[in-house]
Amino acid sequence: MQIIDKKDIVAWLPSARRFRRYKIREGEFAIKNSLSDRCARLWFNPVITWDGKVVPCCFDKDAEYVMGDLNRDSFRDIWNGTRYRVFRKSILSGRHMVEMCRNCTSGLRGVRY
Repeated sequence: MQIIDKKDIVAWLPSARRFRRYKIREGEFAIKNSLSDRCARLWFNPVITWDGKVVPCCFDKDAEYVMGDLNRDSFRDIWNGTRYRVFRKSILSGRHMVEMCRNCTSGLRGVRY
């Protein structure tokens, strides 16, 4: 489960620590993921929003990283376009710098994609 609001966070976490995505570090909850500079979702899991926007993956819940708009461009042009290439490159050199990626499960042990 992904925690978005930290209010009552403990009530939402599984009681068995091994099933939790988060660990407690210095009184704060932090994802267990080491955030290595790679992410398969950027090549396998694009998301198209209800209004035709293409975002990198399902972790972009508010469409903050729009790669293109299908109302104006083809999917092929968006997929191979400058925005996508620059975004993928930024993840490969500093995934921790992208807010949505800091709460992602890609690379988390036991999770595919």
